Amino acid sequence: MTGCVPHSPPDVDETTSRPTRPDDATIPRAALTPMMRQYRELKRRYPDYLLLFRLGDFYEMFFDDAHRGARLLQIALTSRQKGDGGVPMAGIPHHAAHAAAPPRATGSPHEPAMPPDQKLLFKEASPPYTSAGFGTVVGQLHETFVVAASDEEVFFIDQHVAHERVLFERLKAELGSGPLPSQKLLLPEALELGPASHALLAEWLPTLSTLGFSLEEFGRGTFLLRAVPSLLKGQEPRRLIEGLLEEVGPARHSDAPPPERALAFVAGRAAVKANQPLDRSEMARLLQDLSAAETPYFCPHGRPVVSRLSLREIKRELRRTW
Repeated sequence: MTGCVPHSPPDVDETTSRPTRPDDATIPRAALTPMMRQYRELKRRYPDYLLLFRLGDFYEMFFDDAHRGARLLQIALTSRQKGDGGVPMAGIPHHAAHAAAPPRATGSPHEPAMPPDQKLLFKEASPPYTSAGFGTVVGQLHETFVVAASDEEVFFIDQHVAHERVLFERLKAELGSGPLPSQKLLLPEALELGPASHALLAEWLPTLSTLGFSLEEFGRGTFLLRAVPSLLKGQEPRRLIEGLLEEVGPARHSDAPPPERALAFVAGRAAVKANQPLDRSEMARLLQDLSAAETPYFCPHGRPVVSRLSLREIKRELRRTW
């Protein structure tokens, strides 16, 4: 564990005066790993802080901290195991931790804020990474990764994930002015759905209408799809709805608000794909847009956007002194 950052008090159910979400105290001590037991002891000492554990290339948060961190940083909530007994987790790449943390949650520009008596459990030097700003395009690798470089770093940017983040923030801003533009289908698509899918789609109709979908009930168990978001006009309508229902269904747990979950689906489907060649001007525009994003290091589903290498470390490994 390398540090902790302050957070707001937990959500409380006013009728019981207890937290609305169970924490690690509900899990038997014997079922916890040594790391989890250490987490629990530290959490008792610092209940008002988010604890971050360094695991490989990621800082991880667990239990209630994971729910708060996922909501605060707009990243995915995961679990160490499936089912109701799973331990909630949320993580961020170590090189993006300082850029991702909100200003109120950091101490100096280089170190996480800590309680006065808290010491690092593992000594670790601060990496010499810069903030968002991805240098100049060098080229494209495997028609999937944009390679760029600055005077201090080399960047490998997943073009699909980066474009998904850019589109998500752009569409979210456009929603503030009204529904997204839609494209009418030449022939309406009849969608025959099972009871569960039909109920789920009916529940999401108000949200989907703001995103450019036009759906109406057409007999028992059937919807008629008349329009789709303009960004998705070239895609097969039935598969769009099937993918959408999978994205927003109960199997995909998310703390994100419903409109953002559906918006993330639209952005992901509209974004450039892996194995898609881009010319240099397209790559440069993508990096420019990504640098201006509020959350440039993660897609809306929580996947990392960029892998970064320090030129200082490369020169040291190759024994280059200039």
